[in-house]
Amino acid sequence: MDTEGTEVRTAIEPRAAGTPVEMAAPQDDVSWLFHQALGRSSGRGRWRPRAARLGAILLAVLVCLVVALGVGAWPALWSRIHTNAGRSAIGQRATVGNMKRGAALASPTESPGVPVTPGPVASPVTSARPGAPSPAAARAAAGSSSAPPIVGGATAAAPTAVATGTATATPLPAVTWAHGEWAGPGAGCCYQQGGSWTNGSRGGEPGFSGPIRWTTSTSAWADWSLGNPSGGLRWDQVRVYVWIPNTMAGAWVRYTVTATQGSAQRQYTFDVPQQELQGPYLLGIFSAGTPTQRTGSIWVHMTYLRPYTGPAADATCVGGTTCTAMAAAQVQFQWS
Repeated sequence: MDTEGTEVRTAIEPRAAGTPVEMAAPQDDVSWLFHQALGRSSGRGRWRPRAARLGAILLAVLVCLVVALGVGAWPALWSRIHTNAGRSAIGQRATVGNMKRGAALASPTESPGVPVTPGPVASPVTSARPGAPSPAAARAAAGSSSAPPIVGGATAAAPTAVATGTATATPLPAVTWAHGEWAGPGAGCCYQQGGSWTNGSRGGEPGFSGPIRWTTSTSAWADWSLGNPSGGLRWDQVRVYVWIPNTMAGAWVRYTVTATQGSAQRQYTFDVPQQELQGPYLLGIFSAGTPTQRTGSIWVHMTYLRPYTGPAADATCVGGTTCTAMAAAQVQFQWS
């Protein structure tokens, strides 16, 4: 017991007396830190070189950790950069495409060389329509060599020339309508009729003084054709007029135009109220060949649709309200 007290006093007394106590150097870092802490508290520890070395180690570990995180995140970052760049390029291409489409819509181009098909008359044309010629004007036009006035109907646009196989397109012959032919009652050419008809001495071309045929039969029909005229060009554009008499012509009728061009055939239908129209009525412009050669023909077929009961009914109609008769006169074909 005395021996243990002596050892304790020996360890404590030098500290009280201010005598430095030499301590064994620790062998590990934790022990060293504890040792240095004791030294700092006593004012005698020499811990600075060892602390600097430990700080350098911690800094190196931190740098390695940052580099490892950067390397791990780099593929995802690189993929995001490429994705954003791709989206930007796609957006630029879409913007350019939209600009091109907008420019195309702002200046549309037409397809040349294709004749426009005239459509049927959608609604009846009234006699009070502005620009409709009077019978006197129609008679004056019919008696001249020029084309009769256009009363109504559908027209087909003139086809545009297309250069084929040559560096410079050959100009097409001009459209002059210098050639023409009449077909029908009294014309001596190219007219047929079926069903029950009554002859009329007036109402047709020229000037409503020519012969006509009229009927109230719903099964009656009349045909006109181009025939075999010679001369002229621009068979790709043939105007067709039907002459509507000013007497005994009142019912709704249907004109069906059949035009052939080589082996091709096209058909057009027009529903017309005869009571509202008098004189030459333009059905349209059709093709019977090429600009320089005739390769087909044109036929006009008229059938009965129904009686007319519109605002143009007058005393010539049954009871002044229902027009039951249809009339057939002449048809004119014109080309250049």
